[in-house]
Amino acid sequence: MLFYLYLASIAVSVVVVHITTISFSLRLKKDNIKVIENYSWLDEIKYYSLTVLKVILPIFNLLYILYLLIFNSSIYQKLVTKLFLEGNAIFLNASHHYM
Repeated sequence: MLFYLYLASIAVSVVVVHITTISFSLRLKKDNIKVIENYSWLDEIKYYSLTVLKVILPIFNLLYILYLLIFNSSIYQKLVTKLFLEGNAIFLNASHHYM
């Protein structure tokens, strides 16, 4: 029974992380911010490894879901700030339509 609850928590965690990622992507587009992909392959591996760990670890994945849902706005603001500080984002011209 606990195993099925664990599997359910992983499924919910994956869905919430995916929806949050899509939400942030759409919000960046709405705010006319373009992310410049200049990450190394090591950064990509680190990012995906940490995300997988956050999703599959018991109890932690539920806490991570709550964190994403409760602090969605502040997480987005921190993300945008970090992207600009690292030089990985630019503002698009308001009249320029990016697809």
